[in-house]
Amino acid sequence: MFKLSNISIVALVPFLFFACKKQNLQTYNISNNIYFADSLGGQLLDTGFFSFAFSPVSLRDTAFGINVLVTGGPVPYDRVFSVVADASSSARAGEEYVLPDSCIFHAGHVSDILYVKLLRAAVLQDSTFHLIVNLRSNKNFQANISLLYDQFSDTLSGASYKLSINDILTAGPYWPGLIQPYFGIFSVKKVRLMNQVAGMPLDFWTSNVLHDFFLGPECIYYATKFGKYLNAQAAAGDTVYEDDGSPMSMNPSYQQ
Repeated sequence: MFKLSNISIVALVPFLFFACKKQNLQTYNISNNIYFADSLGGQLLDTGFFSFAFSPVSLRDTAFGINVLVTGGPVPYDRVFSVVADASSSARAGEEYVLPDSCIFHAGHVSDILYVKLLRAAVLQDSTFHLIVNLRSNKNFQANISLLYDQFSDTLSGASYKLSINDILTAGPYWPGLIQPYFGIFSVKKVRLMNQVAGMPLDFWTSNVLHDFFLGPECIYYATKFGKYLNAQAAAGDTVYEDDGSPMSMNPSYQQ
C-alpha cells in the first residue's frame, strides 16, 4: 500500500559561481487518484466475501464496507467519486445489491469507505453471486492506479473489487470430525434451531475452531441444552423433524 504526496523541488545554486537570487518554490503536482485498498490482517485484498448464512433469519439486508484511499493530502470539503458495477457481475442491482446514489469521500480524509447495500435474496440460498465494482475517473478523482502490490509482490487490482455473496450454511471441513460427535448429522434446519433455542452462534463450527480451547465444553453445553429441548418436544407430542422426515437428534450421548 502506498500514498503519493507533493514533492518540493528546490534548485540549489552554487554561491561561488553565481550571485544569490531569490527563487520561487516549484511544486510537482500530481492528479488526485482514488483506489481500492481493502485489507485483512495487514494483507491487501481486491476480493471479499459475505454470507447471510451466519446472520439471524430476520436480517434482510446489510452494509458491506470496502476501503478506498486517495493520493495527495486531505481537502476541507466533500468530494464525490464514481463507482459502477461491472457488466460481468452475476449479482443484480436491486435484487442482490444496491450501490449508493452518491459516493462521498469525506472532507479531511485520505481514506474512506464505500458501503454497498447487500440484499438477502432467496436465490442466495442456492448459489454464490459475484459483484464486481469498478472505480471511474470524474472531475474530482482519477482512477488510474489499476495495479497494487501486496507484501508478497502479488499483483492486485486498485480499480476493481470483486465481492462474493451467498446465504448458504454448510457443514464445512470441521463438522464431521470435531462437531458431529456432539451434534450428530449436520442439517441447516438443526443449526438454525440450535441458534434460536440454545443460543449457539451460527458460525460456531467455522470460526476459530482449531484454536478454541473451550470447544469441547461449549459443544457439551449446546448439545445437552438442545437435546433436552428435543426430548421435551417429543414428550409433549410435538416431535421436531428434519426436512427428510426423520426425528431431529443430537449424538445419543447428549440426548437421554
